Amino acid sequence: MDSEDGLFMRESARVKRVLASLRKSRRYVNSLETTRSLPGRKSTFVTRNGAIVKNGNRSLRESGDGTARTAIYHRRARRRPTRRAPRPAFFFKGLTVAAMYSFGTNSESTGDGGFSGQVPGHLGAGNMYGFTLSDVAGPLSVAAGVQQNSDNSNHKQTIFNANAVYAFSSTKLYVGYLHSKDDTGFVDSALAQQTLVPGVDIVKGSGRIDNRPFAGVTWQTTRALTLTGAAYYDHMSNAAIGAGQLGSGYRYTFVALAEYALSKCTEVYGTVDFDKVSGAASVELPGRDNQTGVALGLRTIF
Repeated sequence: MDSEDGLFMRESARVKRVLASLRKSRRYVNSLETTRSLPGRKSTFVTRNGAIVKNGNRSLRESGDGTARTAIYHRRARRRPTRRAPRPAFFFKGLTVAAMYSFGTNSESTGDGGFSGQVPGHLGAGNMYGFTLSDVAGPLSVAAGVQQNSDNSNHKQTIFNANAVYAFSSTKLYVGYLHSKDDTGFVDSALAQQTLVPGVDIVKGSGRIDNRPFAGVTWQTTRALTLTGAAYYDHMSNAAIGAGQLGSGYRYTFVALAEYALSKCTEVYGTVDFDKVSGAASVELPGRDNQTGVALGLRTIF
């Protein structure tokens, strides 16, 4: 008996034992052609009047008289177990929580009115802390956060923000809101484009408030070209306008941006923006109430 016939005989004997066990348990159906699974194995055989025709990845070829003569083996690719990427800390089903804290640096570098921190005897002076919460549910991403900055004299700036992004196949929609209350004078000094003297024109503890909604859209027109449009609004109150006076006002900003990728790391871009101010926001554009800007550039991403 050749090796192939011996292999078949051993396989046939094993299958007969399995069939006998199945008959006893009444799970066997004797039919002209029946498909069953061998217990304990992920294999399937087909029987014709009790003779095996196919078993798992083994196909048995019958001769003309119905006697199986040759066993043909087929290889199957074994599936490798899927490895899941490790999840970041504080992550639960798309929800991510993050926190940050800064003690600052030497307070002597910026003085009492600065933000350097580490004031002897005042642990909270000059520090900064923040928390963010974000969640992803399919095409929708939402996030919210809070941040508080303290100057060396322990005046505070507190910021709350929330935003959402909805992604379509080639388009993303953005919407958000930011609220800021500043007693440090930082916002007044950062936005003013005319000379405002700290302690005279800019007063700490003024309680400047900014409410800033915004919205935008990004369209991936081709693999290389991306177009973006955005609109921003800022309504301010208790803002420094000079001579120790405070006022309220608003600012509109509209931005259009085009980016063209030359490679994976390099792109050229062009942008146009339009600003309009009124009331206390006039210190940001002294001598006029609107401004248009145009820029072209080359950017490399490292």
